Amino acid sequence: MIDWLSDGQVTHVGVGLIITVMIYALGHVSGAHFNPTVTLGFVLARHFPLRRLVGYWTAQVVGATLAAATLRLLLGMSPTSEPPSRRAAAGPGSPLAWRPCSRSF
Repeated sequence: MIDWLSDGQVTHVGVGLIITVMIYALGHVSGAHFNPTVTLGFVLARHFPLRRLVGYWTAQVVGATLAAATLRLLLGMSPTSEPPSRRAAAGPGSPLAWRPCSRSF
């Protein structure tokens, strides 16, 4: 969502740096299991027990859902909203003009 709001200013390098900071800041707490694919990779490499996989995946999906709901609540954007540059180019009367999401979740 920040990439969307910044009109693409956050590049792949920026995303990589953000993930690196997250690993350094929270890796000692979570083992850097920020993504179900990472957890699966740890299981396949035998660095994580298979019996704990479902619990971690459940926690990751619940956490991602709560994070998405929090961002939507704070930023109030519809998933179909156009990025700022396309809204500005379209003009205020255009169907591309941004409007806050009125649906509740």
